[in-house]
Amino acid sequence: MNRIVQLKGKFLYKSNTSSIGYPAFNSSNPHITLDDLKRRYHELSVLAADKERNHKIGGILVSVHYTRVIPKSRRVSYFFSGGKTSANATIVGAKFGRTKGGFPYHIITHFVSLKVMKETLRKLDACIQFMGNMGLELADNNFLKVLYFKQPKKEGKAKNLPEGMSESEVSKLQKKYLSCMNKLNITKSLLGGMLEESSEVAFFAEPRYVKETEGSQIVTIYRTGKDTVLLMKELGIDVPQERIIDGTTMLLYPEQVKALEENAPYLISMSLPDFSQIKFEKSSSIPKQISIPKPGNEPVVGVIDGPFDESAYCHDWVSYEKWFGEDEKQDQAAIDHGTEVTSLIVDGPAFNSEYNDGCGRFRVRHFGVAPGEKVLSFTLLRKIKRIVEKNPEIKVWNLSLGSELPVNSNYISPVAALLDKLESEYDIIFVVAGTNDRNRTGRLPMGDPADSINSIVVNSVRRNGEPASYARRGPVLSFFRKPDVSYFGGDTNELLHGCTGLGEVWMAGTSFAAPWITRKVAYMIYNLHLPREVAKALLIDSASKWNEKELDMEAKGFGVPPISIRDIVESANDEIKFFFYETAKSYDSLAEKIPVPVYNDKYPYIAKATLCYFPVCNRDQGVDYTNTELDIHFGRFDQKLRIKSVNENAQAEEGDYTNEEEARKLFRKWDNVKHIIERYNSGKRPKKVYGPNGWGLDIKLKERLDTRYPDGLRYGVVVTLKALDKKNRFNEFLELCRQNYWVAIPLDVQQQIDVQQKAEETIDWD
Repeated sequence: MNRIVQLKGKFLYKSNTSSIGYPAFNSSNPHITLDDLKRRYHELSVLAADKERNHKIGGILVSVHYTRVIPKSRRVSYFFSGGKTSANATIVGAKFGRTKGGFPYHIITHFVSLKVMKETLRKLDACIQFMGNMGLELADNNFLKVLYFKQPKKEGKAKNLPEGMSESEVSKLQKKYLSCMNKLNITKSLLGGMLEESSEVAFFAEPRYVKETEGSQIVTIYRTGKDTVLLMKELGIDVPQERIIDGTTMLLYPEQVKALEENAPYLISMSLPDFSQIKFEKSSSIPKQISIPKPGNEPVVGVIDGPFDESAYCHDWVSYEKWFGEDEKQDQAAIDHGTEVTSLIVDGPAFNSEYNDGCGRFRVRHFGVAPGEKVLSFTLLRKIKRIVEKNPEIKVWNLSLGSELPVNSNYISPVAALLDKLESEYDIIFVVAGTNDRNRTGRLPMGDPADSINSIVVNSVRRNGEPASYARRGPVLSFFRKPDVSYFGGDTNELLHGCTGLGEVWMAGTSFAAPWITRKVAYMIYNLHLPREVAKALLIDSASKWNEKELDMEAKGFGVPPISIRDIVESANDEIKFFFYETAKSYDSLAEKIPVPVYNDKYPYIAKATLCYFPVCNRDQGVDYTNTELDIHFGRFDQKLRIKSVNENAQAEEGDYTNEEEARKLFRKWDNVKHIIERYNSGKRPKKVYGPNGWGLDIKLKERLDTRYPDGLRYGVVVTLKALDKKNRFNEFLELCRQNYWVAIPLDVQQQIDVQQKAEETIDWD
């Protein structure tokens, strides 16, 4: 086995220097008609005319129904902007609609001030008058070529003329346009921009609310110009501050939900029942007791679950805190569940020898929050938040509680959103069970909180690697890949062993797959001192197999990691595995001359790379939930010094026309995990060497909102090279690192194990 290596070297940082050209109509929406502009004006005028509603909320809520999945660069910006406020800053929600043919399109909701809406209507009216005065029934790219025509500065450079028009004709028509624009007090950029943006809009409307549930609900309203408590009081709904989280999400009782639905349904962004129906997996006892030595200085993992049975054999290894009232009834199934989960984290291999991962034992700080199957989501939110805040030293958490109800495809569940927020603020990581399909339909979407984007979500597989009979499916939020990985959680005729207060038991469920992954992550973070970004990337990298042709990603994620931790943190003799742990400080973070060994003037390798990062997420943004995109390009530099990425990713390169839907589908744009891989087959041949720059890594940072990370965003990239000729060139790789001024730090797993064992020794002072 070869050791994995951390590479440290000089990254080149640069801002985005590409200039934005004049507007152009998209091929799918090649023009805008005068009648369409008049309809858009009427739609906005109707919304602006509702004085009573707009005064009540301090502005106007407008949902923009686009014609397609829209990239950030094509969202409206001339609409709804004014002064220092950009249109992007007015966005308060995003979801997907579906065409009659089933194709998705964006619905993005804005909250616009009365002053800005008045100016938007003025600008739009001026555009309408311009087209009317000029006798234009429609505007297309030929119109824009006339509007923006400039004489080329360089002699002989091609002139961008409309088809069938001479330069003199274009100049004459352009002067006519400019004269009309001056009279209407609009600029070229405003006119062209509003016309191009209008072509992407199907219509404007007030936000639509579709009632989905009954009873008490956790309701999120759109952010408006009014304080939530005061706004609710004006609607006759009294909501105390302690029932409000994140400013706009609140717990409402049935009569309050009804009042809001009757008086202001347009305010409701999302809602779901205030209970998580948890079904605890049943287990069967085995008449057998096992023992365990006293704990030493082993790392501490956090578990949030049902109660812990303090009579269990591993009780000395567990610090238990009860986070529910003394008068609340404790179901035995809940006690067993919490105890079983913790027993696996503490000592799982002791009673599941076939899954001996080499991670040793862990101490657990166990927080019992769910004494029964019905758990109030709002209460659970507050408990998890307080538990994490009070225990900042715990970096790895296991959460094997999950709702029976499937998650919504248009918005993140509140508990999942909380996990993502805590992970971005506290440098921690949650491992979350993927929830169970008890009816074994094979098509049930995951339950809350398995839609957490930053967490590692784990599904269950059988011993043969196929999805367990009870496995639920991703994606979540219509797009994000969940689960991340799968592991052995037991199934019919191949149950796992766990422990309760009665001794050893048989069991199965995703609740018991997650702890095995928690152990691996805890080992990498606590024992090997790897950052969580790198630990997550290593886990996913190890789960993805070179020769796996078809993978059921909706049920299995990126695959099943190896059982032994050494197979995750070391590589085969014919592989070279290295990682970067860096900060994205600007648009481009570029590394050159990454040392890949050459043989017979070729690179005899196939490659894979995994990028992981923990972005700030915004629940208000709906399906556009992650604020930051990191785009990975990894591969050889070609003759033009461009990276030929392993996955043929050419986004942002000159001449590339990847649209938003393709970017999301092919290159996982806006997903916080990027995994690119060359699959192995007998036809693979060594790669051409283009020049001295060798291989490169380019990380491009893009922000969805106007906010920025002041200190940059940390990320981990794990790269694995596999030799086609099966040769071990690890030492040659280290030498190439030295020659190319890379600091190579091999991770010595055995040394870390020895240090850990030494630290756990009991010293006899006699």
